[in-house]
Amino acid sequence: MSECGPVLPGPGTGPSHRPGAAGEGDGRAGAFDETDLRILDLMGGGLADATIARRLALSHRTVQRRVRRMMELTRVEGRFAFGLRVGELGILGSKDGTERVDGDLS
Repeated sequence: MSECGPVLPGPGTGPSHRPGAAGEGDGRAGAFDETDLRILDLMGGGLADATIARRLALSHRTVQRRVRRMMELTRVEGRFAFGLRVGELGILGSKDGTERVDGDLS
C-alpha cells in the first residue's frame, strides 16, 4: 500500500489517478481530476480525442486512456452511454449556467 492508499491495478494507475477514490465494487466512482473535467468539457463540444489532446498538450493515447478510465469508473460501455451518464450525474453542470460538481460521483 502506498502512503495515499491502495493503488488499483489496470487503467488509471498513473500519477493522475487518485488511489482509493472509487468505491470498491459498489459502482460508485470517485472524483475526476481537473484534466478529466477539461477532457469532458471538450468531448461535450464534439471534439475528437486527437483534437482534445492537441488542445490540452497531451498525447492522443493519454486522452484515450483517461476516457476509458472514466468510463470504467462510471461503469458504462460506449461513449454515447458515457455522455448520458455524465449528464445524469451533472458532472459538467447544465446549460442554464448552474455550477458543475467537482467530479464527485458518489
